[in-house]
Amino acid sequence: QGFRPLHRIGRAIEGRSASNLAPLPASPYVELAPVVTAVNALMARLQERLDREREFLLDAAHELKTPLAVMQLNAESVLKAPDPQRAEAARQRLSEGVQRATRTVHQLLSLARSGGDRENLELREHDLVALTRDRVVLALPLALQRQIEIELQAPEACPLRMNRESMGSLIDNLVDNAVKYSPAGSQVLVRIARDEAGQLSLSVSDQGPGIPAALRQQVFERFFRLPGQEQPGSGLGLAIVERAAAQHGGRVVLGEGCGQHGLCATLRLGSL
Repeated sequence: QGFRPLHRIGRAIEGRSASNLAPLPASPYVELAPVVTAVNALMARLQERLDREREFLLDAAHELKTPLAVMQLNAESVLKAPDPQRAEAARQRLSEGVQRATRTVHQLLSLARSGGDRENLELREHDLVALTRDRVVLALPLALQRQIEIELQAPEACPLRMNRESMGSLIDNLVDNAVKYSPAGSQVLVRIARDEAGQLSLSVSDQGPGIPAALRQQVFERFFRLPGQEQPGSGLGLAIVERAAAQHGGRVVLGEGCGQHGLCATLRLGSL
C-alpha cells in the first residue's frame, strides 16, 4: 500500500508515447514530490532540445532550398543552351552554386557539432597558439588572393584545456569572416593575450565595414545576414562561434576594429 503511489507514477510514465513530454501531475505526497519535480524538469529539457532540433532542421532545409533550385536551373541550362557561350556561363553558375551549397552543408554540420552540451564535450590540453597558427595558414590562400595581410600577435605558447575541433571551427569562422569582409590591401590582426586578472582572450580585428552596434547581438542568430550584404554566405559563422565559445565557458564580444573602424571579435575565456 505504501508503494502504490509510486507504482501509479511508474504506470503513468510507461503508458506514454515517445512524443508525450507533458509534465506529470503534482504529487500530494511529500516523499514523491521531489521525484515528480525532477522528472518534469527532465521532460522540459528534452522538449526544449527537440524544439531546437526541429527548428534547426526547418531552417537548414529552407537555407538549402535556394542554392539547390539554382543548381537545378543551371544544370538544365547547360543541357539546353543553344550555343557554347551560354552553356559555359551556365556551367560557371552551376559551379558557384555547388560551392555555395557545399559550404552551407559544412557550416550546418559544424553548427550541429557545436550544439553539444559543455558537460559532454571532451576537453584536453592543447596549445592555443599552435592551433591558431595552423588555422591562419589555412586562410592564407584566400587572403593572398585578396592582397590581405594576416598578422598573428601571440606568446610562444598558450596551453589551454579545449576541444580542438570546436575551437578550430571558432577560429576558422572568425578569420574567414575578417578576410572575406576586408577591403583589398588591408590587414587582419589575430591576437592572443592574457590580462592582469588571468583572463585569456583571442581577438580578430579587420578593416572592413564593421557591424552597427544595434545589430551586434542579432548577428549571432542562425541565418541572419546584415541588410544590403553583398558578400555570399549562409549567416551561420557567428552562430557557430557563439556556441563553440559557450562550450569552453567563454563568450564573444564584438567591437570596433583596427583604427576605430572595421570589426573586432574577441573571445574571452576564464580559467578552464
